Amino acid sequence: MSSKSRPTREEVHASIMLKAREIAATDGWAAVTVRKVAERIGYTAPIIYEHFGSKDEMLNQVLKEGYDILHDEIKKAVDCCEAKEDRLRAMAMAYWDFAHATPELYQLMYGMEGARATSEAARDYAIPMASLIAEEMIRFNPGHINKTNVGVVMVEAWSMVHGMIALDISGYTERYIESAKLPDILVEGLVHILRRQRS
Repeated sequence: MSSKSRPTREEVHASIMLKAREIAATDGWAAVTVRKVAERIGYTAPIIYEHFGSKDEMLNQVLKEGYDILHDEIKKAVDCCEAKEDRLRAMAMAYWDFAHATPELYQLMYGMEGARATSEAARDYAIPMASLIAEEMIRFNPGHINKTNVGVVMVEAWSMVHGMIALDISGYTERYIESAKLPDILVEGLVHILRRQRS
């Protein structure tokens, strides 16, 4: 009778990150501890520390994975469209869908619900995604959005988009707005911000 093959280092590494996300999805990021993750994968805490030097390092790697996934989803969405309006809608919907499909990742990426990643490099993980979004904003309104002011436009647009998503995944919008209408409201708000003339 053959014994089950031992998982590779890469498989254990991926399993640790997956279990951390699963715990966060059900109990929140405050409940994620090295001991609890180790129990979930059937190992001892020292095994976790062989892969991640600390809980913070583990969370930072999960956060990086979130930004990588979101970047890829946005890229895939906009690459399917030609018209600039369609690309903008696709980008916004990819962002919306990601936040709702993986709220535990979104919460960690943006410090919600007590989630906190402490690496100084953590903000750099968002650079590829931010660059992609900036390119699409300039493409949408090149007469008024450029490399000089796109950062300001992004902060304004992101404040609106993130605010709506945060309220929705926290359950605050359902009392006032039908959930099916929210994506259209989000896109309309984004278009309004990007069409405003800027110096």
